[in-house]
Amino acid sequence: MNDWNKWVAVIAGAVLFTASYNTWAADWQKQRLLNPDTQDLVLEREGQVFIYDGISDKDIAGAMDAYFERIGSMMFINTQWFNPKSGVMEQDDDC
Repeated sequence: MNDWNKWVAVIAGAVLFTASYNTWAADWQKQRLLNPDTQDLVLEREGQVFIYDGISDKDIAGAMDAYFERIGSMMFINTQWFNPKSGVMEQDDDC
């Protein structure tokens, strides 16, 4: 295998790892938001705020409806939302 092929293999591996990690991170956060375990709820009652990154606006709305009492323990950044004008998902760059 020449050097060029090695670099292509390394870059491809990095891209696949990143895509896999991003999917896992989004799934983990969504799970914590919509189905918190007992320890998460204890930490929230003690004042911990969890920052959710890249969650969809629909998931946030669902959590607000189902867990209104937890709102003080949630912060959202880089929220994903569907832009009807452009027809694509967009991401806010603020809280």
